[in-house]
Amino acid sequence: MSASSETAGIGLTADMVRRMRTVLPAAWFPMTSPEALSSATPVMDGLLSGSGWAWSYCYALTLYVIQQTRIATATAGLLDMICSDFFGALLKRRGGETDDAFRSRIQANLLIPRATRAALSNALVTLLGRQPMVFEPSHAADTGGYGSPTITLGSSRMAFQYLVTVSSGAGWTKRASDASFIDGSGAMRIARRHVVRQLYVAGVAQGPLLEERGFNLIKDSAGWSTCLPATAGAAMQWVVDDGGSGALLSGQPQLGIAILGGGSVVGPSMSASADAGPVTGSAWVMLPSGHTITTLGLRIIDLTNPGNVTTQLCDPALVGRWQRITATLPVPGQVGRQIAIVLAGTASGAMQTPILTQCWQIEPGAVATSYIPSSFQVGIREADDPMPAGNAGGVPVDALGLYEAVGRVAPAGSIAWTAILG
Repeated sequence: MSASSETAGIGLTADMVRRMRTVLPAAWFPMTSPEALSSATPVMDGLLSGSGWAWSYCYALTLYVIQQTRIATATAGLLDMICSDFFGALLKRRGGETDDAFRSRIQANLLIPRATRAALSNALVTLLGRQPMVFEPSHAADTGGYGSPTITLGSSRMAFQYLVTVSSGAGWTKRASDASFIDGSGAMRIARRHVVRQLYVAGVAQGPLLEERGFNLIKDSAGWSTCLPATAGAAMQWVVDDGGSGALLSGQPQLGIAILGGGSVVGPSMSASADAGPVTGSAWVMLPSGHTITTLGLRIIDLTNPGNVTTQLCDPALVGRWQRITATLPVPGQVGRQIAIVLAGTASGAMQTPILTQCWQIEPGAVATSYIPSSFQVGIREADDPMPAGNAGGVPVDALGLYEAVGRVAPAGSIAWTAILG
């Protein structure tokens, strides 16, 4: 530690050295005068500094431990542990959420009233900033009676049940095309145009998945019209399955890759023109049970500079399930270069069942985003700009976690029918 950083602040090394020096017998060691340019006891100063550093570390650690024992001051992973102790899997930190914002939600949920109509209304007002409409069919004050300005049909058979109508204001986006997302089980799903997608981390919903406008540089990536010939040491061929049997993306063609012998396997391949920045490729594959593949990866190659290449391997133990392979070419190149994406690996012998692959993508940048089918043109990814649900029609999705909010305060044994409006 530099001398400039060693002040007499409480708990620092210099403070600990000063404290130890003051309890030593004054007659044992000479004192250094204030105007002296060097210490009169350099050897002792070195010994005390070593102990002082250790005590300073213990002091700082003690302060840190005290800080982590309270919700109001805990930070980082310790705050997540406190939340898990209180709420288990019911309350999680959202993607990119700061400690202060997460702490506020923890404190709000610790003291939240539950099991009452007022609690339900307060939870939704806190979440949305708008008052919900709560209707209990067996509550006379809600249904009204003869002589009331309004009468709503009730039912004595619907005890402990209620209807909630809320306005979410964010159930739809301006994305004008279908788009994929990974659900809580890790499987890819397709959300139709305008529908908000959920972002899951470790199987836990983090809120809406909102992506900026982007591109899939492969032309006709669903039709496979630009597949290049394979170069393989082993016999290898593939067939376009227009029926999409077992397809990841229903209704779209996929490739069935047959391995007819052992050795290296390379192909199929697609290429696209890209700019000078990083490029990321991705593809979904499904290995059959009993396959002979020893290695299989996605290779991204700069055809204008073949030495610029990267490969990401798939998991050969994952059979009978779709898995996504992504690889990023971080080294920059010239503008307008050709980027090839190809499956490459080795096989120990022939296979009876083909490998299936679908949903190939090449995109600018260092992150593999969701897949959007392209057809005879560069696939333009529409931005997920939120918009009011009423502008799109249909049934909005629960992008703001309304069902979770209702579930945390709902009376035990009740049934909630919740309508989410734009």
